[in-house]
Amino acid sequence: MEKIGLFQGKKYLPVGLAAALLFAAFAAPLSSQISVTSPSSREDIKACADYADEVLLDRWDMNERTDLGWRIYNTYELPLSYLTNITFSNGLFSARSERVPGWPEPITSDVNITILDSAYPNAVVIGKTGTKYPINADKYTILVMRMYLEPAVEGKIYGQSYLYWSKNTIYGGQTASNPFFARDGWHIYFIDIPSLGIIMGSDPWNGWVDSLRLDPIAIHDKEIRIDWIRLVTNDLSTRKTIRWSGASGNVDLYLDNDASRSNGNLGTIAKNVSGTSYSFLAGGLGSGDYYVAVAPAGANPATSSVYSSGYYHINDIPVIQLTKPSEEGSDVDFATLAFSDPWDMANPEDVEYTVNVRSSNFRSITYEDLTGQTYSNQSVF
Repeated sequence: MEKIGLFQGKKYLPVGLAAALLFAAFAAPLSSQISVTSPSSREDIKACADYADEVLLDRWDMNERTDLGWRIYNTYELPLSYLTNITFSNGLFSARSERVPGWPEPITSDVNITILDSAYPNAVVIGKTGTKYPINADKYTILVMRMYLEPAVEGKIYGQSYLYWSKNTIYGGQTASNPFFARDGWHIYFIDIPSLGIIMGSDPWNGWVDSLRLDPIAIHDKEIRIDWIRLVTNDLSTRKTIRWSGASGNVDLYLDNDASRSNGNLGTIAKNVSGTSYSFLAGGLGSGDYYVAVAPAGANPATSSVYSSGYYHINDIPVIQLTKPSEEGSDVDFATLAFSDPWDMANPEDVEYTVNVRSSNFRSITYEDLTGQTYSNQSVF
């Protein structure tokens, strides 16, 4: 069969390779003309005050299962999460969107990810809930997160994402924001919640908020990953302006933790940007170093991006937590101190008397706690 392609000496190049070379021939000059003029050196930036740092004393860094609300596992109580294959591994939350039975295309799922759980009315106020740890919505107004959405199939778009919150638990009513756009692949979102406005409910983002939920996509069987979430103050002193020159059209902006395009990047912060500058809340980022990469809009950043010579260095915020006594009190145990025999269910003396209990016994089991840690051969009654 005759091959169609460009003639090169005595060889024909396959048409796919020929097309790639043609694209490269035209794309290379476009990117080579771009120059990132700011940041041009290291710029030290304080991190914005963050709700999880200051109130929970536990960052939403996806290092443990309790970094998101327990309702992500909800398969029986409305609203269902429509999440499957949930894992927390290597500092990443990942899951797949599940189809809502009977829902037709194009909206086939109702994925919702609880960031801060609502408490139950009239229940004991314990655990990581908004009733115990309310959000000061007048102070913390910008939601920043690094999230990955598996690319949609051709002809479909993710479309719109929403935030939900409440002020009197979710059982007293929820408010939904106007939508913001979901992005394929890794993207670092900067969401000014008050500026979104509301599409449902009656409670604007102000005062005290006692739950927070993210609805990222409406398509089933797509992978979702979250690296970190921050809910921060809009500290204008930490806003920075990226500047570039030489672009012949619009550009896509990326952040990276090094100056190499060969090993990927952290994700986009803005796409199809016109002009020669872009301002963003750099202090909303997590601690670390961030280089800027600029590429022609729609171009492959692995081959077409140009990096800044300088970078933003976001300082870490120390999180101080009392470990002794803990939130649950002292670690001095009454039974151990008084009887030299803790109530560890290791022997019949640990349960002195029972009423209306049948078939009681002491045995060993293996169980897992809320953070995913496994305990083997534990004595129980």
